[in-house]
Amino acid sequence: MVDGRGRLGKVISKFEEENSRNVFVPRLSDAQFCYSSPLEKNEVGAKKRGLKTPSFTQGYKGVIGIYAEALTQVLFGGWSPGMRSHLKRNGDNYTIRAYSSFPDHVNCHPRYPCFGEVKAAQKRWARFCFPDEQMDRYMLAFLDPIEERANVKFFFYLHDVEDVADSGGEINLMKNLAEGTCLLVVLPFTLAYSIYDYGKRKGDSKIISRFSQRVNAARGDVPMQLTRINSRGISMLLSDSEEFVKELGEKVEDYNFINSVLADGTHFSLKGFRRESKKAKMTLKINSFPILQIKDKVERRKRFRDEHWSTAVTWLEHEIESNERYLTEDRKDLSRLISGASSDEFDVLPGDEIPTRTEYEKRIRGYEEKLELMRSKVGSRVDSTSGDNLPF
Repeated sequence: MVDGRGRLGKVISKFEEENSRNVFVPRLSDAQFCYSSPLEKNEVGAKKRGLKTPSFTQGYKGVIGIYAEALTQVLFGGWSPGMRSHLKRNGDNYTIRAYSSFPDHVNCHPRYPCFGEVKAAQKRWARFCFPDEQMDRYMLAFLDPIEERANVKFFFYLHDVEDVADSGGEINLMKNLAEGTCLLVVLPFTLAYSIYDYGKRKGDSKIISRFSQRVNAARGDVPMQLTRINSRGISMLLSDSEEFVKELGEKVEDYNFINSVLADGTHFSLKGFRRESKKAKMTLKINSFPILQIKDKVERRKRFRDEHWSTAVTWLEHEIESNERYLTEDRKDLSRLISGASSDEFDVLPGDEIPTRTEYEKRIRGYEEKLELMRSKVGSRVDSTSGDNLPF
């Protein structure tokens, strides 16, 4: 049962009570999640930078993030950070392209992969945040200019753990989070971007605001711009989802709203605790909490892609230019190889081996096929408004 203190707490409690009969059954009954200690890494990093006391607050944020990503894997299946570089799909490797960045969660549907951004916050300081840089990256992941079949979702968790740094270590914090998770909201990218854009266009409002914060010194201490939903906005999203969608200027009929409560007995295993325990594995049992899922319909995704396709075209044009340059360089190197040129004439990095003729020919064919596909995408979609050729 969710703690009903505070305005948002009462809204969450009412939402849970009204939807208690709609039970959400996790995709996995018991998932194992490989764990690497953020506190341990944080301490090592601090020593390398010559600091006497590492920032354990940042380390604990990492613990919360890993817990939320692991829980998302249990609830919806898919992969988590340990498999960020490749997905296994029907025996093949489906590479996460550069424009999709590194998602927190990947659900590898046989045809349509879904990238997920997972966030967690304390209920008292409840905010759902959408940073500019992150939204730009996920825009390209959603548009998926090469194949046009990917999807993106945002997973927002709220928890009741008051002071994470006083939890008594990572293991206790994980247990407290398992007992104190009080809400999950899942948003499709189309609606998440509408929230983000609403903040950019209108600035501060009662439910959504624009905000600037300084990122850490390791990244140059530069300002980061973001849009965020405040606690009043989260309350409105739970109590009247359709009105919230209308406030954004979106059509209610473009979305499905699914209210449920997590089934009792959900649990999962974590592997890799080294800092505080010799045990290689621990199991967490998750207390029941309410879940709001908003799903966009096929027609909305089609329209969104058409509305924002110019972004994909810009990326495609840049990629075409880069790949044409790589293709030209490889063709020249292949000619040099055939003519018996010396090794210092080849366009390879110092210490790297010169590819064989077969390897060059394979790379050249790959560039030619990729360029043909990208050029066809630019030509077929740059003036398109129908979206009929999309696979969703």
